[in-house]
Amino acid sequence: NIRHEVRGKRKDGSTFPMSLSISEIRLHEKRILIGVVRDITERKRTEAELVRLASFPEKNPNPVIEIDPLGNVTYLNPAARNQFPDLYSLGPNHPILNNISSIITAFQNGEQESLIREIDLGNTVYEQKIWYVPENKTRIYMSDITERKRVEEMLRENLAQLSKKNRYESILSAVTRTVHRSINLQDVLENAVDAMSKNIDGVDNIAIYFVEGEEAVIKSHRGFTNRYIERAGRIPYPNGLTWKTIIEGKPRYCADVDQDTVIGPAGREAGIKSYLSLPIRLQDKTIGAINISSFQKDAFDEEELKLTEIVAQQIEVAINNARQAEALQASTESLRQLSYSLEKKNRDLTLLYELGRIIHSGMNIETVVQQAINHILKALDYVDLFWLYLVEKNEAVLKAHHGLNEEYLKRASR
Repeated sequence: NIRHEVRGKRKDGSTFPMSLSISEIRLHEKRILIGVVRDITERKRTEAELVRLASFPEKNPNPVIEIDPLGNVTYLNPAARNQFPDLYSLGPNHPILNNISSIITAFQNGEQESLIREIDLGNTVYEQKIWYVPENKTRIYMSDITERKRVEEMLRENLAQLSKKNRYESILSAVTRTVHRSINLQDVLENAVDAMSKNIDGVDNIAIYFVEGEEAVIKSHRGFTNRYIERAGRIPYPNGLTWKTIIEGKPRYCADVDQDTVIGPAGREAGIKSYLSLPIRLQDKTIGAINISSFQKDAFDEEELKLTEIVAQQIEVAINNARQAEALQASTESLRQLSYSLEKKNRDLTLLYELGRIIHSGMNIETVVQQAINHILKALDYVDLFWLYLVEKNEAVLKAHHGLNEEYLKRASR
């Protein structure tokens, strides 16, 4: 058998890729050549799409690594090869793969599907987003966060200068830890409001709002009553202090609500006497706000403002992490579906080719039928029962079968 991929021409003059299979048989000492032509345009398109998707990690300026269940490296993109030339030889013993075996074990046991962690190599700190993919492989996407860590360290130092109170460190620690350990944005929001409500003096209510269309929607809160949530859980544009902060994109502090014209009726009814509202930004666009309020006048100062700004920045990092995770998941799922589609099409083409070869082989009908069934069962591994009857005079006679028991054969073979 000979198989070639060639270009075919349609009646309208357009060309297309096709597979040409040529088989030789001999019949009564005559040599017969049989050619089978298939249009493989769709297969070629799928292969091109797979190549396109596969090029993404190659063009990524950050290191991308793939390892097998034993921790051995199976793929490095150019950035990873340049930055870690000894990674192939050291494998799981390389510092950037520290403790990777226990992480893979957790993946295989179903304890988690992804992990975000930091690796400190001395002069450089990397963030690793680690994913377990269906092919029993682990993929690691790395980025250099040395500058970000330096900035975070400066923020911590500034906070220490503003206040020596341990409660502020508790807030930062809880929020930052959640941001860098979880890609679930709601977890980050819940931890942020919980930490602030417990560790900021004078706080009675906290709420985080995100913009959804023409409304500011509350995503996490502490202290508010059900009546407040019913009235102010979704705030239409451009009402109230929340939209004022979002529209202006800058912090807003009110020491005495009695002198304020922005707060809405739901807030006044709740007994709020002072409040602090901070914008949440993403890529230079305000997408929400953090509101903290008190039943006391003049409850907050510069320290609370700086602290809330830091929390808002960490929430912005969490939003970016969540969006990157969604993009990576979508890319992985798209690649898996394309791979499955190509595998199925190749299997179907192989089955059709084998059936054509058997039918034109010149064998007797019983042999042709049996071999055809064998190939069908091999290709369709989900088939449990199969039987074929042919008419002989006034009877339907069982000619081939799979999975039938002896009792059936005795009673219904003819």
